[in-house]
Amino acid sequence: MFLTIRSLLSLLSFFFFLMIRRPPRSTLSSSSAASDVYKRQVENMIAEMGIEILFELTQSSYPNIPAEAAKVITNLAVQNQDNQRKMVESGGFVHMLPLCESESDACQYQAACALLNILQHPTAKTKVFDHDGLDYMYKLLVSEKNEIQRKAAAMLTVLAESEECRQKISAHKEAASIKSRLMALSEAGDLNNFDSLMARVRASQALSALEDDNHTHYKKTVLQSIEDVLAKFQFADAPAVDNWNRDYANIKENDIDLSLIHISEPTRLLSISYAVFCLKKKKKKKIIS
Repeated sequence: MFLTIRSLLSLLSFFFFLMIRRPPRSTLSSSSAASDVYKRQVENMIAEMGIEILFELTQSSYPNIPAEAAKVITNLAVQNQDNQRKMVESGGFVHMLPLCESESDACQYQAACALLNILQHPTAKTKVFDHDGLDYMYKLLVSEKNEIQRKAAAMLTVLAESEECRQKISAHKEAASIKSRLMALSEAGDLNNFDSLMARVRASQALSALEDDNHTHYKKTVLQSIEDVLAKFQFADAPAVDNWNRDYANIKENDIDLSLIHISEPTRLLSISYAVFCLKKKKKKKIIS
């Protein structure tokens, strides 16, 4: 018991350090050095106390602690297959999946982020079905929060990359409801809201993956979204808008295959910052991704 309490106190101190002393996100994103320091701090903590202690914290009754623990798990799992594997083998799904039913939107979101990263590991893709993972993903998918919806859709896309997993999803009792929800999201989307627009795109991507339609629905939705966004800017007097319209006209005229490299809230050309699709010509693969 003493060791458990000591570990919990150490982690609570660590979370306090993150909230009080960690540089702003904008600073971290522009400084790889600061990001590396933060990553080493997390890795050293886990090396000392083990990944299991993080899963214990996800069950804490104290406000914010489960979400903060899930956030650390997310950081550890990013592009790190060794950590992803350890999380699966340590029973991570048993602790993480129930967070999808939390009354806290923040906790649901952080759990979705963590699960999305863990699911990058091949072992995780098969194990998640053993813990009713699809039921939890569907609950996230029907959330009213766009940022949670898009993470759930992204998880389904990752799973559907495996033919075995795609077949399991198709055979699931909620398969029809999942596809119906994805279709509804892919036809919705508030162009004034970044997360809403991203939910639209990610839902269409998941639907294409589940239907195995060679990206047809995904591509159609992306191109329609581009037109919708450009229409929002049609009365804006700005050189960038003219460039976007000219480039897109060239795309349609020459039937050029493009890659959707990112969607962001960039400039404030108008009084409201709209989501803008940034495009880059695709050289090899003829798909939109």
